[in-house]
Amino acid sequence: MLERLTLRAIDLRAFDAIERDRVAGDVGDAAALLASVQGAVDEAFALVTCHRVELYTLASRGGTTPAAAITWNRASHRVSGLDVAEHLMAVAAGLESELVGEPEILGQIAHARAIARERGALGPVLDALATEAIRAGRAARATTGIARGPASIGAAALAVTRQHVAGPIDHALVVGAGHTGTLIAAGLRRLGVPRIDIANRSLDRAVAVARAPGRALGLDDLSAAVALATVVITATSAPSWVLDRDLVARSMARRGARPLLIVDLAVPRDTDPDIGALPGVTLIDLDAVHALAAETSRERMIDAPAVRAIVADHVAAFATRTRVLAAASTIAALHTAAETRRAAIARRASRNLSPEGRAAVDRATRQVAASLLHLPSVALRGGSGHDLGTGPMLNPRERAIRIGTRRSALARAQTDIVVELIRRARPGLTVTIVPLSSVGDRQSEAPIREIGGVGAFVTEIENALRDGRVDIAVHSLKDVPAGERPGLVFAAFPRRGDPRDALALRPDARDLGGPAPWPELPRGAIVGTGSPRRASHLRAIRPDLRLVEIRGNVDTRLTKLDRGDVDGLILAMAGLERLGRLDRVTYPIDAERLVPMVGQGALGIQCRADDWTVREILGRIDDGSTRRCVEAERAFLLAMGAGCELGVGAYARINRESMHVRAFAADGDRRATIVVDGAADDGFRLGVTAAARVIAALATPCGCFATNVEVTP
Repeated sequence: MLERLTLRAIDLRAFDAIERDRVAGDVGDAAALLASVQGAVDEAFALVTCHRVELYTLASRGGTTPAAAITWNRASHRVSGLDVAEHLMAVAAGLESELVGEPEILGQIAHARAIARERGALGPVLDALATEAIRAGRAARATTGIARGPASIGAAALAVTRQHVAGPIDHALVVGAGHTGTLIAAGLRRLGVPRIDIANRSLDRAVAVARAPGRALGLDDLSAAVALATVVITATSAPSWVLDRDLVARSMARRGARPLLIVDLAVPRDTDPDIGALPGVTLIDLDAVHALAAETSRERMIDAPAVRAIVADHVAAFATRTRVLAAASTIAALHTAAETRRAAIARRASRNLSPEGRAAVDRATRQVAASLLHLPSVALRGGSGHDLGTGPMLNPRERAIRIGTRRSALARAQTDIVVELIRRARPGLTVTIVPLSSVGDRQSEAPIREIGGVGAFVTEIENALRDGRVDIAVHSLKDVPAGERPGLVFAAFPRRGDPRDALALRPDARDLGGPAPWPELPRGAIVGTGSPRRASHLRAIRPDLRLVEIRGNVDTRLTKLDRGDVDGLILAMAGLERLGRLDRVTYPIDAERLVPMVGQGALGIQCRADDWTVREILGRIDDGSTRRCVEAERAFLLAMGAGCELGVGAYARINRESMHVRAFAADGDRRATIVVDGAADDGFRLGVTAAARVIAALATPCGCFATNVEVTP
């Protein structure tokens, strides 16, 4: 299968600005590239960015990628086989970027994958390749210094702006309200620019990004807007110039002697190159911005060997996966042919039998066929009864599966749910439960921030997975930090429970009277919660409440409530339901009012990445809708800074083919809630977009957000 894998690529950095624009225009976008080969290859995936044009194909058996589609020009090059996987994963890890380690490429790969899926061009091999590449990129940034420092297009553009403007910037114009434009506007606010106008082809989008006293403008208003601004930064996806020489000349005539700086971040360019010759105008193009970031890129390359080792691990995982896919295809064909033959024999043999006799013949022939097919199937999967990974036996009936879980009542209840799902999916499978202890359990009264943050409940359980003491780990997904888990995968997200929070009151505290929206709570009531997210929401909804930090498992917290330590608690509905304690819910809180924690109500089922036996078993209990939603939420958390102490939450839900993501973040008294909508299969991109917009809304360099706030899809 790998021998049919091909990449044809053009590195746009090999051209000067004029030739780069021409080549980009000739090639077209990802959809055009896919259309040029669909029908002639089995699978296709196209990645088109400001630096690269790459077409990945899996040729038909006995065929080749069509020559007309890949003969672009002398600067293109061809790669095949496993080298294709190594290239894409290096790209995803940021090793091939002009700005080494820049995070935008992950969103671009996810977006390219979504386009290929939408057009029906992506099959199991290239889908697995793109997905593994995204995992490699996340792992590289989570475990090495490849993403240190501010080396991103947006950060470099702001730096070059400060270099060329001597005094304070009192008025800026951002042309383009997409992801880059949004983040540039947020960066300018952090620099203290008091007025930032946003111009965009779609006025509604400009309105969403602009903040008073700045204005939202259409492109027809550019001449007047340029005349007023000290700095103009362009970042549109327009196919032709947005600012031409005549427009800027008219604007300069109205400015008097005031100089103008224009920074163009677009490919193709937004600006006529002749603008730079106008008196008083300084034009900075993308090449100059890249040059400014080169020093940080050199610092990041110190970690290149470690990143390449991560890439090699993920290339090996992809190679293993392709062997599994190839084996699965052959096995499926073998079983289909055998079943056709078996059914024909059974019909002939039972023609004159009673219904009971026909059923007996059918059962007997199925058993014989299954027995005969077992050894060939095992051999195709890897031979001698062993899995392609490190799991001991391929046949799950011959292997006891050990599930690691925390010792609390809720953790055991959740594990029991998973055990039941597995046994339904694989009757006869031997499953044992291995209780484990986390630091969060052992220090149940200490504040989370003092015992390791959000990872306090998962680290030791993950270590048990890695060293082979257990085969599966069951987590409350809201307890698992975002980011790559080296050597591990979430092989299943079962159907999600109730994501909402709930208010629980003492029985004698009910009906005391208080202000809406919770009339049961009197003014000044004491409410216990250990969550910054919940606390921030409560302060906004009921500023009169006294909030105290409370820790311990559900039963411990309810005991503190009943003895009068607090008047009320905020708890997760899903946990109360799994413990059979819904009787303690006084008031379920709508997720639109109190945005849940990322992954709240969902269970994350982990196993070792190379244990394909267990991955296949868990794949049977995975819920696709839940997976898409929690992956969008975790992308938001990753982009915000996976372990930060800020109060953050996100809740994604799917309606047919659309996904709706509501995200929340708070920094002190500042809060931001935004909503992002898009395709149901584009969750990662929606999550990152949500983070970018929340960061822009808060517009504060608090130090708790991810270092690279320039993450854009």
